[in-house]
Amino acid sequence: MTKRPLITVCVPVYNTASYIRQCIESVLAQEFKDWILLVSDNCSTDGTWEILQEFQHPQIRLFRQSQNIGPNANWNFLLEKVETDYFCFLGSDDYFYPNHLANKVRLLELHPQAPFVHGPADFVDETGKPIPKPPESPLPLTEQSRSVLQGLLAQNYINITSVVFRKASLNALGLKVDRRLRFFGDWHLYVELALFHPYILFDCQTTAVYRIHAMSDARQNIRSFAWAMEAQDHLLASLAEHPGEWKSLGFDTLAESKRLTERRWVLALKQAANGQFGNANQAWRGFRKFHTASDIIKDIPRYIRYRLQLSAAKRRQAL
Repeated sequence: MTKRPLITVCVPVYNTASYIRQCIESVLAQEFKDWILLVSDNCSTDGTWEILQEFQHPQIRLFRQSQNIGPNANWNFLLEKVETDYFCFLGSDDYFYPNHLANKVRLLELHPQAPFVHGPADFVDETGKPIPKPPESPLPLTEQSRSVLQGLLAQNYINITSVVFRKASLNALGLKVDRRLRFFGDWHLYVELALFHPYILFDCQTTAVYRIHAMSDARQNIRSFAWAMEAQDHLLASLAEHPGEWKSLGFDTLAESKRLTERRWVLALKQAANGQFGNANQAWRGFRKFHTASDIIKDIPRYIRYRLQLSAAKRRQAL
């Protein structure tokens, strides 16, 4: 009887012919050998599929969608095929260092209550040149859920390329990548998993590399209205759907919802000024759900200070 691998590496792919070889080769180079690699090409048009077929290996399974099904559906296509204890997602333009799987699996084996482990990642540009990172504050090996959620309410500080998940933790909650979300399916998974587990794990070693380039989804959309709204909406949804769990960890769900939406009036004004009245109305309704119009008056002085500080910072950069 063939032994089942311990971990599945899931690689959702779309038009990354320039990077896909390095991605796949980084999995083949892992010190930890007990893996299976699933690759789903989302109907690429740039020769990516032809490159993938060069990799004939007993631990690699290739799939090709007959039409583009969208990024989250492609992620879930792979997730539904995972039969191993652990799994991870690897962007087709990213790659692992050789110790990645060994480090992460070892920690999850030692801490059976943890739903996932993450760690720092290096950043490179489209040519592979390193991108400097700001100093990062060290995190404990076991990050308590309240601390994790405080961080995730502020920003997505967890890099998906560094994460390895415990499949049973997702199964127990019926979790998949939320198809309502376009950009932040991974962020939402971290929130939901931290909410229902006592802690997550942090590996202080850098074992993965995340690529930033002009064609990446993040780079193309980070300044968009949809990006700004979704970054808040998925958190608001979790606060609304699981009020008891949030309150049990000491969070005031109404106060957090107000904090998340306190600047939506600014977003509404910007959209109106650009003639995007549908977007402006959506942002305004999101603001009024948790605030009164008089809250704007209270917030204006702080907003002006913020704009002045931002202008001063831009002038310093120009010098």
